Amino acid sequence: MLVKCKLVEFDKWLFLEEVQDQFLPYKSYQRNQTKLSTGPLKSQQTWVNGHGLFIWSSRISVDKAVHFHTETIGQAISILIFQPLNESMAFAYESCLDGQANNRKFSSLHYLNRNKEWDFLFISLSKSFFKNLIERDEKLRLDFLKRQSLENSKSTSQYFADSAFQNISRELSNMISSDTIDRNHLDELLINNFHENYQNIEVANSHDLEVASQIDINKLEKAKRVLEGNIMHPPTQKELAEEVLMSESKLRKDFKKYYGMTIHDFLTQIRMQKARIYLLVDQLTVYEVASLTGYGHQNNFSYAFRKFFGYPPRDLKV
Repeated sequence: MLVKCKLVEFDKWLFLEEVQDQFLPYKSYQRNQTKLSTGPLKSQQTWVNGHGLFIWSSRISVDKAVHFHTETIGQAISILIFQPLNESMAFAYESCLDGQANNRKFSSLHYLNRNKEWDFLFISLSKSFFKNLIERDEKLRLDFLKRQSLENSKSTSQYFADSAFQNISRELSNMISSDTIDRNHLDELLINNFHENYQNIEVANSHDLEVASQIDINKLEKAKRVLEGNIMHPPTQKELAEEVLMSESKLRKDFKKYYGMTIHDFLTQIRMQKARIYLLVDQLTVYEVASLTGYGHQNNFSYAFRKFFGYPPRDLKV
């Protein structure tokens, strides 16, 4: 299969890679790291290529609005996840295997705002590699079959990535950027990533809800600002609904549809993002950070932090 990606306005390929289709379990992966700095474009990127697998992770900043273009040619399944740095909302795009000829071509084009940094993760697996994954994990096989039936043979999906999907994707990015790649752990992360992918697609397909008007959107964005400004003493969902003049049930449903995560998950995410800044930049104690992020007890904060990032807050203080 052939995978490639570029920023259209720069007409410069961020990657252009030929990937062997056949899955070979005992062959090593080729890992590459590059930095780009061309005018208003800056990029740090890492990718792994080998025997049915391609994973690319990058942080990109641009001084002007651009279009981000990816393309996969061949019988493959691909996932793209991208997110503005330090923001809670992430977007996902998937192209799915459907048994057609081997010369299939998938393209995606996404608009990026200027003066922002964006984190990207792109995964493309050949039919042979993905077949190995679903043979190892029965739930993934069932998820894949269910995904095909949900989409009625539709080959692409676009949706919001919830916090669990974002966390697994972050782990994958960290793994391919590390000095060594444990293949068993990598396969486990890929399986979990696709589990979360299919769960997000199912949620997107099961909701007929559409945000009806600009008035509703304004209310949801106000709710987001209220939460961001009150992480020490956040309102209850009932209080938040009253403040933005929505019913509690409508706020919960519309919030998840619009931002791709529950109110609780969003609050946790902004608390953890702020906590990390307090620990790394401001060098505050774990006790102080727990208090500033609205946790009544240090142990509760440490548990939430470890669950979110995968390591305890004291590790940032070493």
